[in-house]
Amino acid sequence: MSISVAEFARSTVQAHRERIGFEATETVRTGAITIEARIRFHRPWDLSLEFKHYENPLTELEERLTGNVEYTSQELVGPSFHFNGRGTWIYDAATQVAVWKPYRALMEPVPGISTFGELEFLRDLTRDFLIREQEDVSSDRPSTRVLVLKPKTQVRHHLLKSITFAIHKATVTFDQETLFPVRIRVVPIPGSLAHTITGETGSILIEYNNVRLIGEDETSPPFFPPESARVFREESLPAAKIIQRVPFPLSVRPFVERGYEPVDQQNALTIDEANGRAYATLMLTPKTEEERAAASYMVLRVGNYLSRNMARRRVTLSEKGEEHPIHGHPARYLDRRSLWNEHLPEAEASHAPEEWTWEHEGVFWFLAGFGVGEQKLRGIVEAYLGQEGSKAT
Repeated sequence: MSISVAEFARSTVQAHRERIGFEATETVRTGAITIEARIRFHRPWDLSLEFKHYENPLTELEERLTGNVEYTSQELVGPSFHFNGRGTWIYDAATQVAVWKPYRALMEPVPGISTFGELEFLRDLTRDFLIREQEDVSSDRPSTRVLVLKPKTQVRHHLLKSITFAIHKATVTFDQETLFPVRIRVVPIPGSLAHTITGETGSILIEYNNVRLIGEDETSPPFFPPESARVFREESLPAAKIIQRVPFPLSVRPFVERGYEPVDQQNALTIDEANGRAYATLMLTPKTEEERAAASYMVLRVGNYLSRNMARRRVTLSEKGEEHPIHGHPARYLDRRSLWNEHLPEAEASHAPEEWTWEHEGVFWFLAGFGVGEQKLRGIVEAYLGQEGSKAT
């Protein structure tokens, strides 16, 4: 005789709390997005994954329009990702390059929702959700039971934190033998960023196949790059500290002299200190409130090592940009409005980025301006490539 819905829900909570970990093939589908990854989770926080298939047209469109994508879909298939609760190692065995990021960097496809290996909602299932049972009409998993979840309240306030539920409802299919959730269909809140990419179904489907539960006697040593790897570590730092740390001359004076200043909360340095290689990203906005209101800003990417993003930019500007020698130095310019008109003709292209790139003494520079104007952007490039700019420290 089947146990009640309440009893079954409590048993799934207990099973989740006792579960040490699992391995599975996870598939995420929503709208035009289809992603498949082999994942391994081990308590308390260790989560590793390798993408077998990554199809996200939105990522590819963003790359064509702005060039701001860190990894394209094609580049994500191959490296392994290892999150330990504090940060993420991204390791590419083919190039023997490892990058440490001090946050969860698993290339989640759905904005605002963690989809990979994320089952912690089960811990407080009976406390957080109204639960009812639904008949399982699927024929591929005969030994399953389906629960429909709706948040009891959309927001819960505590003294030191507030919890917001990002979903309207979820339908969870459990394997009755293992009490593992093999299929989860999530309907995000209407109007949320997650909801805008779900397409006609309005939902996100997550499936786990080839599930193997990890036993208590199975250890999961933390990942660390092999000794042969080139190791980069990313840090979020104020521009002044980045200038001190990079192993090449860098100055923001050409920006400051033209009324721009770094936004210190949005700068990043990625550095291989052992080999004296680094690349940095600095965001700069106008000093005056009036100009800031016009949404004008610039992004400088610079390094004596080419990141994936910088390498793609170099190819794009080489193929589609125009050569403009400045102070005897070769430089290339690209107005991405032409790409916007080609790939997204209905979009407003007035804020499409304009970009410059140049190389000087082994350092690669990429400067993108949004709503800045060609003349002001060129003036900064001229300052860098002029006698004072090229020697600035």
